[in-house]
Amino acid sequence: MNILNLVDELTNVSELRASLASCADARSEIIDFFHLLGVKLGFNSVKMPCASFRGVPLGTVALSWLDKDGSLAVAFEVELQREEKIAFSLCKLSDVSPKIAVVVVRSTLEQPNLLEKFRNYLFNSRLFQSIGQNYLLLDVSNGTFSFVEKKLQAPQHHGFERKKKIFGSRGEHKEQD
Repeated sequence: MNILNLVDELTNVSELRASLASCADARSEIIDFFHLLGVKLGFNSVKMPCASFRGVPLGTVALSWLDKDGSLAVAFEVELQREEKIAFSLCKLSDVSPKIAVVVVRSTLEQPNLLEKFRNYLFNSRLFQSIGQNYLLLDVSNGTFSFVEKKLQAPQHHGFERKKKIFGSRGEHKEQD
């Protein structure tokens, strides 16, 4: 299954939205929903062992889907109303390096734009700029999502001329070829 087809399956959360309306434990309901979806799509759905970032243990990601060959296809983090955990969730997901890192959020009246805050943090973080990672940010309260495909590019050579700067005794400087 290619990545865009997988994103389509992951973002079809209408059943989940209906079940969350009458659910007391939203986090467990979300994890159970994606666990069953992973099994239905042919993945081995498991909880991952401890992730770490720069040697610091971060805990486990909420859920992971493994391909038939055992490689990590999708890893999930669920953040409900916890804006201050944005960096923590993204670090855990980047550490386990799945093909798609999914952050599931649930906006509320108190936190109406949680998805937007995750997206802004992601684009402004050094983590996103340094790691080639696909991210799916999914808000289950209203079904909105952002899929961010990041590919590392090979360094490109720009034809700049190098010039030496020479500093004189009076503080002036000149450029020399």
